[in-house]
Amino acid sequence: MGMETTLIIIGFVAVFGGFLGYSIYSGRKQKNAQWTGTVVDKSVQEMVHDRNNQRQSGVSINGISLGNNGGSSVTHNYSIVVQPDGGGEQFKWPISSGLYEQLNIGDKLSKRPGTKIPEVTEKASAPAPAPAQPAQPTEPTPEPPTQTPPIVPTA
Repeated sequence: MGMETTLIIIGFVAVFGGFLGYSIYSGRKQKNAQWTGTVVDKSVQEMVHDRNNQRQSGVSINGISLGNNGGSSVTHNYSIVVQPDGGGEQFKWPISSGLYEQLNIGDKLSKRPGTKIPEVTEKASAPAPAPAQPAQPTEPTPEPPTQTPPIVPTA
């Protein structure tokens, strides 16, 4: 094995270790965070993954495809923007699709250390329904004549 190959392997291991270390650090940072605040925005980020440019791992037998033969897939990342109580800068917090559906803008949340999922402490008041419009009197519809007009012979 040459010197170049060894350096490439060491570089790959260092980059992989860096990503792994950062992932562990961010997960712990989120888990240890503590805050209370109000949901001011919700967002969904859609990511399309094109597998046509990647190595195909599927098998095709007599025109029938088995496994991954390219194509694309879509993933969604759900997040909320929180305004912390007592001021401070708004921040984005990743959440699950189920929690995304339950939360509304204006909900008050609390995140305790040791958990990654914030809890709803107070639901936002539901928007008031639009007042019902009073029924407007309608003009009676004229009825069509029931008799046919007499036919007048012309000379």
